[in-house]
Amino acid sequence: MMRGMKEEVVAIKEGIVAALVGPEQQLQQLQTGMFKGEPMDPIAAQQLLAKYVMPPIPQPPEFKALIVPPEPLGSGVNIRRYYVANEPWQEFTLLPDAVPACIVTARCIWKYLTGNLDAPVESYPDFPGLERDLLRCQIARISAGTIVCPVGVYTVPSGEEATYDEDEMLPDGYMENEDYHPPPLKRLVDIERNFWMHTRKYILPQGRTEYWKPPDLGDEFEGFEDWDEDEMRGRLKPPVLTLIGRDDSPEVEKCWSMRRPYRTV
Repeated sequence: MMRGMKEEVVAIKEGIVAALVGPEQQLQQLQTGMFKGEPMDPIAAQQLLAKYVMPPIPQPPEFKALIVPPEPLGSGVNIRRYYVANEPWQEFTLLPDAVPACIVTARCIWKYLTGNLDAPVESYPDFPGLERDLLRCQIARISAGTIVCPVGVYTVPSGEEATYDEDEMLPDGYMENEDYHPPPLKRLVDIERNFWMHTRKYILPQGRTEYWKPPDLGDEFEGFEDWDEDEMRGRLKPPVLTLIGRDDSPEVEKCWSMRRPYRTV
């Protein structure tokens, strides 16, 4: 029994060695009887060699990059168009629409602008555009985070019985409040920052203000239970007309500070 086990172990070792060496070396070793000390029939050697032919190298699956479409003109990050020039007397140039891929990358890099709209942007991660695209993305980000107004200037229609004229609705989904009365100055400079609110929609991690779902996954959903973890993080955002006092985070203790621009008598 021990002898049979030894022969089996030797056979396994021979197979492992044969699998590690090249086909020509395998044939030469089998024909000369290097393993067993005696010559082997060439036909038998070929049959044994066929058992140890290496399988084909596996190829990686084809990866198709998912391109998130930009928001149409007049909505989201493309609610406005911008013209730029290096000097006021020069001809102004229209910037392209903001693209989600550029916005996502612009959040990860720090770059000084050269003033040349056609200059390449050398960065890591690689920016998918020129300096004109980077400038447009930064304008969209700054606008979404810093355009504010006093609380009450705009209002959002609420309730099924709310009546309003669709022509009075602004692109971001709110309308001017006809009953607005400006608050006293001391309230506008209140350190709690409860009298100022954002007027632009929050830009999602996807690079859009409205979440885009690939068509093959479907656009209809019933509720939060239908969202996966990535979609949950991608969809959640603060509502429009959010108070600036809620911008504070663990990284930035106080995002806004209030002060009077002049002394009142």
